[in-house]
Amino acid sequence: MTNNCGQVIISEMNRLARYINYLIDFDRGYDNYHNQLKENNGISDDVISKSKQTSNAKAEIRELYSKAKKLHNDLKYILQKYKNNLDVNCDLINYGNNLHSANLRIPKTVDLDIPQVSDTGEMTGGASIIDWGKQQCAEFAIGNNYKPEFYILAKSTFGPDTAGMLDLAHEKRNDTSYEKDAIKLTNWNDPRVASDKEYLRGKVIKGFSYYDYDEDNVPGYFFKNYSEPSQRIANDSDFLNKIRENKHKILSNAEDLSVSFTSRNLHNAIGLVDIRNGYLDKNGNLHVKVYDTYDFNPEEDNPLIIAGKNKMLDRELKPFFTIHDIIIPKEKLDELWE
Repeated sequence: MTNNCGQVIISEMNRLARYINYLIDFDRGYDNYHNQLKENNGISDDVISKSKQTSNAKAEIRELYSKAKKLHNDLKYILQKYKNNLDVNCDLINYGNNLHSANLRIPKTVDLDIPQVSDTGEMTGGASIIDWGKQQCAEFAIGNNYKPEFYILAKSTFGPDTAGMLDLAHEKRNDTSYEKDAIKLTNWNDPRVASDKEYLRGKVIKGFSYYDYDEDNVPGYFFKNYSEPSQRIANDSDFLNKIRENKHKILSNAEDLSVSFTSRNLHNAIGLVDIRNGYLDKNGNLHVKVYDTYDFNPEEDNPLIIAGKNKMLDRELKPFFTIHDIIIPKEKLDELWE
C-alpha cells in the first residue's frame, strides 16, 4: 500500500458525501413539491399525507441514505486504520463489494421544481447533479490523479476487465497481473499480427482520429486464449449467442461480425467489438479473434464516457488496441451449432 492510499480513501469519502447531500436535496425538493401542490392547488393536508404514504420516493430516499452513510462510516474506519499503519487491503476489497451490493442509484423522479444551481453556486437537483458528479469524480479518479490503489476499488466494484483496461491506459501501475498472459504489440504494424495489419491500421485510425493520435504510436495487447480476459469473453452469453447465430459467416469469413456486451464488466471494458478470423482446427475446436480499441466513443453522452474522452484529449490516458484470442471447444460448439 503506497502513501497515496489515504488520498484515494478521502476522495471516495468525498464522492459519497456529494451523493448523500444530493439525497438530502432531493428529499427537501420532494417535500417542497407537495407543499406547492397544497398552496397553489388547494389540495388538503389529508390528500397530501396519503400521497406521501403511498409514494415509494420517501422510503427509497431513506434506504439509499442509510446505505450511503454506512459506506461513508466504513471508509472513516478504514482511513483510521491506514493512519495507524495497518494493512487495509482486505478492508478496501470488502468495501468495494459492499458498494456494489448497495446499488446506490438515483431515486425515482417526481415532478420537482428544484433549481439547477443553488445560491452558493453549487449545482443541485435532478439528474444533472448526478451526471455532473459522475463525470467530475471520474475525471479526478482516472486522470493524472489516478493512483494504483484505485484499481483495487474499481476491480471489485466495476469488474476485472473494466478496471484492467483502465489500468492499461496509465503509466502508474503496480499490479501487472491483468496482462500477465498478454503480448504487448508495438503498433498495428507489429510483425506478430502481420496478417491483420491493414485491418488494424484502419481500426486504430477510426478509433483515435478524434484525439489526433498518430496511428503508428498506438500500441496493442494480444491476450492469449488461456488468459482470464479471453476466458471471460469466451464464456459470455452475448458472445456465445453471436457465435450460435452466425455459423456460416464465421467459418466463411465473408464479413466481420460485431457483438455488443451487456454485462456491466465487459460493457464498460470493451463495449462493441469485432469478431474475425474464424476457423476450425483438426480437433473441431473453433478459433476466432476479438478486436477492440480503447477509445471512449466521442459520440456517446454518458457522463463516464465523457470523463474518459476529456482525459484522453488531455493526454492523461493513453490509447491502445486489444486482440483477444478465443477458442471454443468442440463439445461447447456442438451445443451451439446443434
